[in-house]
Amino acid sequence: MSLTSSVCLLLSEWISFLLAAVPPRSRRTFVELLIGCMLNPEGWVTRAIGAIRREAHWTTYYKLIERANVSVADLSIQLLQLTQRVFPNE
Repeated sequence: MSLTSSVCLLLSEWISFLLAAVPPRSRRTFVELLIGCMLNPEGWVTRAIGAIRREAHWTTYYKLIERANVSVADLSIQLLQLTQRVFPNE
């Protein structure tokens, strides 16, 4: 398997793992913002939205962030579990 294929597979698995903490209705928007953030490391949400081909209206992204449709605590727990799985304590 090529390096590109391996990286794509790992990213897909990690994103899928994180999606367990996101409500089903918000998953598509969350993934779009996550990929936008990976493509644009400046940290600005507007830049992240600009880095992707938007499938939704800008208010959809706003609602996801501003109205806290995603529990930060649940997402943090998923991220911690992913980190522990990738870097096990030996």
